[in-house]
Amino acid sequence: IFSGGTVNISYTNPSGCTVSIAFSVNSISPITGNSNICTAGTSVLSNVIIGGSWSSGSPGIATVNATSGLVNGISAGTALISYTAPTGCVATKTVTVNIPLPIGGTPSVCIGSTSSLTNPATGGIWSSADPSIASVGTTSGLLTSVAPGNASISYTAPSGCVSTATVTVNPVAPVTGTASVCAGSSTTLYNAVPGGSWSSIGPGIATVGS
Repeated sequence: IFSGGTVNISYTNPSGCTVSIAFSVNSISPITGNSNICTAGTSVLSNVIIGGSWSSGSPGIATVNATSGLVNGISAGTALISYTAPTGCVATKTVTVNIPLPIGGTPSVCIGSTSSLTNPATGGIWSSADPSIASVGTTSGLLTSVAPGNASISYTAPSGCVSTATVTVNPVAPVTGTASVCAGSSTTLYNAVPGGSWSSIGPGIATVGS
């Protein structure tokens, strides 16, 4: 059987008598649509032969609406999606459900500093929902802090899965107070951001209360 259509099939018995039957071959078209989705993602599959029904061989991984072909990703893995045409012919397509992988790197930076963000699914695209607070290199994942606040950073993997992380940009205030004193004397330094700790890299020259 190579293609759809109708053909006469004949049988000739030993006595030379011949009988025939009209034999029909029903064609089936391939399933089309995106076969890579994410958990909680969707894809609409279709077939040019209308009026059939859809089913999933692994509904714990991906479900499919019996009439519309709408596939929903449930958990990571592969699911065989079948379409049964009104003729009874069946077409199949393997759907892969991917899980978004977490963003790695330092989620808290000081204003004016940078940080490298990472994701195990390489080759994707980075973006920032709040570039006025923190921007990110599209392909490098290099985070650049701009202003104090929280910024939502997204990574879209080649599979289409999107991972997000909230990055906090912390304010930095200058140290104030007298920056020059005589040996043996003391002074008090200040910073407008409370709750921090003080240290000296040259305690042989000047010490400071933590």
